[in-house]
Amino acid sequence: MAMQIVGGLRSRLIFDSTYQTVKDGLTALGWFETGRRHAPINLVDEPQDTDEEVPLNTLAVSDENVRSENWELGSILAEKVRWFYVDLFAESDSLGKHLIGDVADLLEGRFASIGRAGPVIYVYDYRQTTPTAVFTCDVMNLRIDRAHGWNRPWLRHWYSIQFQVVDFYADDLEPAPSITDLNPNPLPVTPDATGFGQGPYGTGAYGT
Repeated sequence: MAMQIVGGLRSRLIFDSTYQTVKDGLTALGWFETGRRHAPINLVDEPQDTDEEVPLNTLAVSDENVRSENWELGSILAEKVRWFYVDLFAESDSLGKHLIGDVADLLEGRFASIGRAGPVIYVYDYRQTTPTAVFTCDVMNLRIDRAHGWNRPWLRHWYSIQFQVVDFYADDLEPAPSITDLNPNPLPVTPDATGFGQGPYGTGAYGT
């Protein structure tokens, strides 16, 4: 019986898988292709300092607070709610609306044609040579905000998505969820140039 993934490793895998969901979805939609009419999209994995100039078309995925709620007294079963953000500093209003709308519908599972059918994050174990999904989290309470009263040019077309990734800690005796049962056409996992085992965006090997 496989051991349940807990602690900091679980947190990292959830973040990595959420980031990779956004990246793979936008790749499938063609946002990173060359020859488009806008400047390249720069996807990063950390929040931006808005007091310093942010390069236009930066798309930043980050997470912040976590709230834990036990399901029953004396049980280790719990629900962890993680707050995530996707911030876009777009070059224009039209690009901002389009790209942030695509990210929102990717997260909420409205792009069935590319394997995003349902508001679910498939959490992969990136320690494996060929990563497999080990559990899922739900995407909930998504909202899009637009910056107002901006005082710096790079904030003029700043769009921000806030959403919750809800992690239900299950009993170790329960089998891992089947992705094909939940979504018969899941978006394939695409390794970055850094390769799996280093994290999908190369922030350091797991287990170190």
